Amino acid sequence: MNAPQTIWRIAIVDQQSGPERLWRRALHRNHELQFFDSCDDLLSDLPVNPDAIADDTPHLLIVDWDGEDGQAGHLLRTLRHDHENGTAVIAVVDDEAPHQGMDACGAGANEFITRPIDQFELMTRVVNLLEHRPKNLSLPEHYPPFRFDLNRRTVAYQGEIHRPRPREFDLMLYFFRRPDQVIGRETLRDNVWFGDSEECRSIDTYISRVRHSFGLNGDSGWQIKSVYRRGYRLIPATPKNSD
Repeated sequence: MNAPQTIWRIAIVDQQSGPERLWRRALHRNHELQFFDSCDDLLSDLPVNPDAIADDTPHLLIVDWDGEDGQAGHLLRTLRHDHENGTAVIAVVDDEAPHQGMDACGAGANEFITRPIDQFELMTRVVNLLEHRPKNLSLPEHYPPFRFDLNRRTVAYQGEIHRPRPREFDLMLYFFRRPDQVIGRETLRDNVWFGDSEECRSIDTYISRVRHSFGLNGDSGWQIKSVYRRGYRLIPATPKNSD
């Protein structure tokens, strides 16, 4: 006997990409679709607080991106900062302005897609996001002063909840699980980039970002130290501002 298939709930806020039938054609299997005229309507009608899950809480949001100062930006701030919510989000942007998609991802979206929307691409991105949701809740991992929430993919540090970019989160967690081990670029590419990055210099860029953003230059009590010709190593460090 086959196991019952999961019905994914998807909330859609996009008046520009086409009528509802476009979405229903692309997402016709195992999806329960809800349409809203605005992000504000979505926030007022649907529960998005992860501590108050309800039967109509969406698994995925697809929103028309109108900038960090627009309704979509407000929605992401509510999800990522007010509620520390790991709900998957896809931003829809115009084809002639793909940089807006990067802005949306920087604000907390998981993916972006350009219009005119290709139905196969939309279906593929939706399936990939939903199928990779954690099946079981994982306990947070503590590496003082950091706390990694694996379900919401957030990092608590200096009294604030941060939502790093996906690879920043995975990169830091990979190091903290292997303190004092020398980790080469090839190892990082295979285990954090999953072989996708052919350009090792991008790894150096991400290392620089997390050093600066999360005090992994020693300010936090931890340092990602470069090891000549071998890679990197996470070691305890004395914060620069300590006595």
